Amino acid sequence: MKIGVVSLGCAKNLVDTEIVLGFLVGAEHEIVNDPLRAEVIIVNTCGFIEDAKTESINTILEMASYKENGSCKALIVMGCLSQRYAEELWKEIPEIDAMLGTNELDLVPEVIERVMTGQRVLENRYELFDYNQQYSRVSTTGSHFAYLKIAEGCSHSCAFCVIPSIRGKYRSREPEAIVSEARALVAQGVREIAIIAQDTTAYGRDLGTNIVELLKELAKLDVPRIRLLYTYPTSISDELLGLINQEENLVKYVDLPLQHVSGNVLRKMKRPGDYKSTVALIQRIRERIP
Repeated sequence: MKIGVVSLGCAKNLVDTEIVLGFLVGAEHEIVNDPLRAEVIIVNTCGFIEDAKTESINTILEMASYKENGSCKALIVMGCLSQRYAEELWKEIPEIDAMLGTNELDLVPEVIERVMTGQRVLENRYELFDYNQQYSRVSTTGSHFAYLKIAEGCSHSCAFCVIPSIRGKYRSREPEAIVSEARALVAQGVREIAIIAQDTTAYGRDLGTNIVELLKELAKLDVPRIRLLYTYPTSISDELLGLINQEENLVKYVDLPLQHVSGNVLRKMKRPGDYKSTVALIQRIRERIP
């Protein structure tokens, strides 16, 4: 069938979309960019903040209109919003033919088959998707660039954030699975890999390893640029900075999620640090990576 996919939200969600596209291509479906031509439309939603929720709902309703104005026979909704508000969406938007959460990536081809027999399908299983398994991704970021997800979920308890309740506790992928996927990306011609997770600097704590050891292995690959995103400010070690400075293909770039610098506001957010520690961190980074 002709399948159209809309991916909303962060880069981590985009990787999930690319994994789903891989399963769809493996099931011999055709991916189309024009929603007018799509017989099935999939919306991978974001449910993080109010604006993102509004965008997701508006997109669902917009895609539902192609049932009347296009070729669409089925609308499938998945991702963070449907994980968080499954019952509400299921009741309030009857145009949705199937709904999945964040862990059903491999079920999409099967769900399409069920929907096309006339079923309305709600799938939200309890077991977490296994990112260590082998899967084929379909790139949506061009041939030169790709994101590489090294972990899923989050174990921080920030007061403003729903990610742990949506995605579960932090769980690192096995180093071998990550390096294997990175090799495959390089073999496809990717020239820049962006490392992502909810907190990349927490990588490996649950496995008895760490982000430095992983980056040492990735830096051995024949790829010009490896960029590290989502680095938690209080977890940036001198060892990590030293490795970034030392390895030529580790981009001299540090991505910091800084929600605020007021100590009072940060305490209410249940985030560590303050203005002084933030400035000190930036100075330390610049000293070690001129």
